[in-house]
Amino acid sequence: MKRTPKGCYGYINYKKKFETIKTIVLFAVSLSLFFAGWYTTKSRMNLLTVVAILGMLPASKSAVTMFMILKSKGCSERVHNLITEWYTKNECTIYGIFDLNITTYKATYQISHLVVKEKTICALTETPSSDLQAFEKFINESLINGNYKGYHFKTFEKEEKYLERLAGLSKLEEDENKDMLFDFFMGISL
Repeated sequence: MKRTPKGCYGYINYKKKFETIKTIVLFAVSLSLFFAGWYTTKSRMNLLTVVAILGMLPASKSAVTMFMILKSKGCSERVHNLITEWYTKNECTIYGIFDLNITTYKATYQISHLVVKEKTICALTETPSSDLQAFEKFINESLINGNYKGYHFKTFEKEEKYLERLAGLSKLEEDENKDMLFDFFMGISL
């Protein structure tokens, strides 16, 4: 299983496999310790039982992460191909990141692609939501709290409008804080 870094296309699918395998291994280690102690001493009252119980703590934490990531959806192959075709056709230099799942206080929002260009941040979501205004408000407040003042965040649900906006953004200057903003978004994402 090849590692896919956060922000790259396919990260969510990679993370689903990784977290599932990690959770299974952690539970298997704890259970094997418990059964090994039980088999050797013919009693559950032994030191390996204590170690197995303590081993359930990281296994349970990993299970919570696994269930969160299993609910997530990554960027679809169709949208990924559409965006990469647009990049190559327009010989565009806008750098973007893929597969973000941002959790707010009330909901989780799946972002397929996100770009930053000259104080403007645009994101494409494939999951229609009735509460995108609340999401945009949350992101704008988070940007201000993160000391990124003066940035405007907009989310698009339709690929055509997003690509039109990318065309407009390609004429703007490169943002000097682009890498820090990408790190910011990857930091608040699953």
